[in-house]
Amino acid sequence: MSEQSDVNAGLQQQIRERMLDKNLSVAALERKAGLRMSAVRNILRGQSKRPSAENLRAIAKTLECSITDLIGPEPEAAAAPPEPKGSSIRFTEPQLLLDSSKIIVEILSSKDHSLTVENVLDLIGQVYLYSAQNQESEIDTRFANWVVDQAI
Repeated sequence: MSEQSDVNAGLQQQIRERMLDKNLSVAALERKAGLRMSAVRNILRGQSKRPSAENLRAIAKTLECSITDLIGPEPEAAAAPPEPKGSSIRFTEPQLLLDSSKIIVEILSSKDHSLTVENVLDLIGQVYLYSAQNQESEIDTRFANWVVDQAI
C-alpha cells in the first residue's frame, strides 16, 4: 500500500468513526459542511485521492475536530504532527532547523505554487517541531511533503 493510500485509509476511518459519534449520515455531513454532494462520499470510497484542504477544513469543523485529528499520525509515526504555535519544544537543534528549511524550499521549488513568507516559515516550523518532538536527527521527507501538500 502506498503512503498516500495509508493516509487516505486513516482519513476514511476517522471520518466514519466521527460521523458515527455525531450520528451523521454522509449526506448530512456534506450538507452541514457546505460541500457539494458526493464530496465526502468520494473520500470514503477512495475516489478522492487528495481531498482539498478546504474540504478537509469544512469536514473537520462539522465533526468538531482538527484536520490533524482526521488525518491521524503519519504511518509508522508515534505521535500526530505537532502544532507549531505554543509548542514547548526548545530550539536546540540548529542543523535540524537548517535541514527543515532546505527540504521545504526544495519541495516548494518543485511545485508550481507561491506561498507567503509566513506560510513558508510555518511549514519549516512544523517540520522542525515534528522531527524534534520525535527526537529524529534527520528530516522525515514524507512528512515534509505531506505538510506542503496540505498548505497548497
